[in-house]
Order: sequence, then C-alpha cells, then structure tokens
Amino acid sequence: MGRNFLRRKTIVCAFIFLGISAGSVFPQSLPIHFIIPIKPHTSPSSSVITPLQGHKGPEVFYFPAATGPPVLKELRLYRNPYNFKLLVRLFNRSKTYRKLVMTEIEKRGLPPELFFIPFVESQWNPKALSRSGAAGLWQLMRVCVKKKPIIIDEWIDERYDFWKATETALGVLSDLHMYYRDWLLALAAYNCGITRLNHIIKRAGSRDFWTLYTKGVLPPQTADYVVRILALSRICSYPGRNGLPWDWDEKPQWCRVKIKSPVDLRKLSGTSGIPYKTLISQNPELKFRVTPPPSHDYRLKVPLHYKEQLEKALSTTAQNLIEYYIHTVYSGETLYGIARYYGISESLIRFYNRNVSASALKVGMKLVIPVVHANMPRPKFSRNFTRKQFVSLHIVSRGETLFTIAREYEVPVEELVYHNKLKLNSIIKAGDRLKVPYKITD
Repeated sequence: MGRNFLRRKTIVCAFIFLGISAGSVFPQSLPIHFIIPIKPHTSPSSSVITPLQGHKGPEVFYFPAATGPPVLKELRLYRNPYNFKLLVRLFNRSKTYRKLVMTEIEKRGLPPELFFIPFVESQWNPKALSRSGAAGLWQLMRVCVKKKPIIIDEWIDERYDFWKATETALGVLSDLHMYYRDWLLALAAYNCGITRLNHIIKRAGSRDFWTLYTKGVLPPQTADYVVRILALSRICSYPGRNGLPWDWDEKPQWCRVKIKSPVDLRKLSGTSGIPYKTLISQNPELKFRVTPPPSHDYRLKVPLHYKEQLEKALSTTAQNLIEYYIHTVYSGETLYGIARYYGISESLIRFYNRNVSASALKVGMKLVIPVVHANMPRPKFSRNFTRKQFVSLHIVSRGETLFTIAREYEVPVEELVYHNKLKLNSIIKAGDRLKVPYKITD
C-alpha cells in the first residue's frame, strides 16, 4: 500500500547513526529479548495474548519466524536512542486508535500483530498521503477500494476515515490471507500488490516468504516492510518490559452518530460544546467542514463521552446548524462560474437549490450557498460593475425594459438598478426617470 516510514526522509536520516549507537536504551531490569520461543497454535483466538499487555509472562505471537536473523537485525536498530525516541512517539500516537483497531481485529479473529501495520504505513496519522496516492491510517489506494464500501467523491474520501479504513484494510488483509494461506505473503501483497507478488512467486518457484527474502527477489521496500512489522510486534506487543510508556487507562472509545442532513461542524461545535478541533481532526475524510447529504448515510465520529451532547445538538433543526450565503445571479453568470468563485461544486449548489440547473439560471435568481470552508469568499453585490458615472437622465419610453436600457448605455443591468435603487424584477413604465451614464451621440 503506502510507503513505509523508514523511507521517509526524516527517518532515513535517523539510521545514519546505526554504527555509533550508545548502547541499549531498554531498561536493564526489563531487557528486550532476542531469542524467544514461539508458541505454536492454530487460531489467534485460541491462545494468543493480545498486544495490550505490559506484565511479565511468556511472550506469544501469532506470526511465525518473529525471531529470525532479519528480525533481530531490525530490532537492533531500535537500540539507537534516536530511533527509540521516535518509536515511543509513534507508540503514544497509536493509543488514540488502539482500542478501536484491536476490537475490529478481535471481532474478525485476525492476528493481533496486524495492529502494527499503521506504525509502518502512516505513523498513525489518519491524514497521511503518500506520493503514490495511498491515503489514511492504512494507506489505502483508490484501486484497492473500488469494490469495497468506501466512498470517494466531491464530499468525502473515506480512506481518511480511521474507522472505515480499518474495517476495509482488515477486510483486504483477510482476503489476501485466504488467497495465500500465509500471513507473511499476505503482508507482502498488501505492500507491493497481489499481481506483482504472484509474478515474483512464479519466477522464484517458491511460496515461502523467507525463501523469497533470502533470494533477494522481493522489492526492497516490501522485504523491509514485513520484517519491520514483525520487529515492531516483538517490541510493542509487550511494551512494559521493553521500556515503552505503558499505562492501563482505557484510551478513547469512539462512537459513530448518524447525521440525517448536512451540518456545519463549526456551528455544531458551538451548539454541542464539543471542541471544533475534535470534530474536524477526527473526521478528516470530510472535504468541507459541512457533512455530506443524506444519500451518503454519513456517521460522524466522536469520543464516546461526547455522544449524548452530539445527539442533543442534532435534535435541533438542520437550518440552525449550517451557515449560508445568499447569492444573487447577475447577467453573464453561469452555474460553473458561481461554483468556481465560491470554491465548491455545481452539484453542491444544485443540492441546496432544488430547482436550479445550468440551463435554467436566471438573472436576479437567489441561490443558497452553504459556507463549507473557512476562506470562502463572500457574495459580491457590485459584480461586473463598470464604475461609470451615472450623471445623465433617461426618460423611459413605451416598450423599454431595464435590460434594453442597460444594453443601450452599455452597463450591466445590476449596475443600472443599483444606481436607481431598484430591483432586478422591478417594473418600469413609460415616463419614469432613470439615472444613466453620460452617452456620447453623433
């Protein structure tokens, strides 16, 4: 999927110091072990100890070969103080999503070591985007979610939804395991793609990951990727004994609340008392600060202790939870031009203005424009004005209209009505006097 974090510039620099490590940074009383017997078992639910413990006891892993030479080599990298400090930072960041991800893993009876994939994929950043286009905690590619329940459209990109992305990624990994019947190959395919891995397997004549690794036929990034996940599972599955900052407090529990009609997160924050930063940062799948229309069946994510506040706020009418501009259509304007001016889509304007279409746009029509982002420009009342001086007088003749008079004096009709304190739909009659620009005649 996405690029692993050791390929990122900042992390690559860290490993320049490999040869000058200052020794182990793990506590002497709780040293990290490099030779640990692997307890065999048939299913993750039967005897695997979940990676949430810090107490003493036998260390048990579901993934095989967690102590091979490549894994031991990777483990030694984390003895460097700089690398270990980075690991501590990522471990603390993972706590925000730990309970949710582990619950989803256990629900599916999958290996608990899958929890460490986001360490490598995104550094537990739900907003991560790679140069190859992989997005979110699990670095999902567009091509991988075409047949999955992930929505990517003008409103939303659910690859950034840490809950849905977790469900989707675990589904992909489960499918890969069913295909290969091997977790290490499933991890490799998740990184480099099933087509490429199948080609490598066929060319090498082996379906054993370590054989492919030893032969050097795997892409270097993929080989490092799998080994790194195994190494991280060795250290972080038992954090307390390996010097990581473990605590027994329950970390945030999340809930999803259905949003029946679009709401502005800023106004929702003011009504509910939930910090705006929480609403916007934990729902990064939203492309605007406004939630999608009902057709998306959208569910907003908040920490569980905010659920009651959120539901109470949503019981208010939707009109109170969204901010609008009123745009008056001027001559020469198009639906495309209006949408571009406000930085939104035409379909968004049509959603809030049911009877509007590009072909039925009329001068003077009022459009509801939802304020969906902070830097959205305000409506321009004097749009297209020529700034001519209205110093002459025009006596209206029979059959003349505001539009014909505006055309005669080569000004927009909006400018004519503005200087005469009229409206675009005002009715004029013969004999009325209108201010107009000075007109040069032959």
